[in-house]
Amino acid sequence: MDGFDFGDLLDEAFERAGLDPASISHRHLNSARRSLLLLNTIIENEGGGRATAEYREDTVVIPLPTGRGAVTLPDDTIDVMACQLLFPNSLPLPLARTTREDYFTLARPTHLGSPSLFWVSKSLPGELTLFEPTLVSGWGAAAFSQAAGGNVTSLAGKKVLVLWPQNGLSGVSVQVTRLRDIAMPVGMGDAIDARRNWWETYCQGLAAQLAAKWNQPAAGPLEAKFMRTLRSRFQDENHGPVQVGFRAFGWSRPRRH
Repeated sequence: MDGFDFGDLLDEAFERAGLDPASISHRHLNSARRSLLLLNTIIENEGGGRATAEYREDTVVIPLPTGRGAVTLPDDTIDVMACQLLFPNSLPLPLARTTREDYFTLARPTHLGSPSLFWVSKSLPGELTLFEPTLVSGWGAAAFSQAAGGNVTSLAGKKVLVLWPQNGLSGVSVQVTRLRDIAMPVGMGDAIDARRNWWETYCQGLAAQLAAKWNQPAAGPLEAKFMRTLRSRFQDENHGPVQVGFRAFGWSRPRRH
């Protein structure tokens, strides 16, 4: 099999759940799509602690205008892993992560300079009321301008990278390494947003979800196997060789073990 698309996943999952794919109706397909969406959230949550799926980490560069103290992150962002300040023709400057609580103890928000700290606001629009109006208007996007006037509905679900101090430099950007959501397929021929070594986990997980609705006696064993597969997280581990070098008495060079 050269690829693994949404149709392949559905066939395999229905078969494991004890259902004949030939008997599947539109109701089954709609149900399976909902189950896949929920399965994605389970995998995202389980993978957000000590390990993450490397193929869902990417890097985006966002322009940072002078006077800006925050930038909107892409909608599919789960969290920011690292952040750097990019200067023209110069080395990037890593920014240190702070917390929401510590940020609100800092001199804010009108202080301008070279940003050195960042944190991610995940509680908009409610959290917006905690910021000073000068910072809100300084974000620049139309949604934030509306929010300053009281209309915050367009901010629901948004994530914002908040910087301190506000940017007092010109011609700089922020480079954000982030963890993104798992993309949902649209058509049956669409590829699954997962690398080859995740396919078994997806098949087992979706089979468990389907069996819970259509073949409950099979649901328990399928769920148990899925959780074992997921929590082992072999998919998240680096698979390249690791060399540990050391010197000991009487040894002239590092040895590989």
